[in-house]
Amino acid sequence: ALDRRNLKAGVDSMSKRYSPYFELYAQYVVQMGEVGSDVFYKNLDAFLTDSVMNEVYDTVQRQFPNLNKLEADLTGAFERFGAQFPDYPVPRVLASVSGFNQSIVVGDSVIGIALDKYLGASSTFYQQLAIHNYKRATMIPQRIASDVMLAFALTEFPFNDSVDNLLSSMIFEGRALYFTKQMLPNVPDSLIIGYSAQQLRWCKINEAAMWTFLAEQRLLFNLDRL
Repeated sequence: ALDRRNLKAGVDSMSKRYSPYFELYAQYVVQMGEVGSDVFYKNLDAFLTDSVMNEVYDTVQRQFPNLNKLEADLTGAFERFGAQFPDYPVPRVLASVSGFNQSIVVGDSVIGIALDKYLGASSTFYQQLAIHNYKRATMIPQRIASDVMLAFALTEFPFNDSVDNLLSSMIFEGRALYFTKQMLPNVPDSLIIGYSAQQLRWCKINEAAMWTFLAEQRLLFNLDRL
């Protein structure tokens, strides 16, 4: 909606309304350069007139005519979070089109959601970008709320173990998944972990075999990054 004839006024207004996410979005998500610089305005104008980005924006508008369900899910999640961490500030959540960059951006007091990363596994954009099928399977609207809470957990409760081996990494990632489930108790485990229901059933059936393999191969305390 920016007036290309007077971008500075529009940018000033957006910066006041959406800071600090606007600066994060412009400089790091879509990489336009430092807000206010000549390079920034040149890149912004190119972004606004890019035919593909305008097509993406129109697709996002059709896919997400409103965000009522997502807002309700995240409101409930952060209410549960506030009950457990009453002194912790609840971030502001904003949605945008990212140019297929980061799905979720967590900044100081703000979380940004890239709706163009959740257009559905069959999106023609993802096919054109040659995104692997296993990744496309998770790029669905139903995953947004759990992705937000998972990214929030990984950012706000960072890895702090003195030893960075496989087991400590598993505990760290598992803790974030557990947090996400507690904040979104009605979301299926398969959505939170990013597996299909069939894949999750396979994991549960073969849980003992996987632990046996890790133990026998002495991998749990391995420090290698494979």
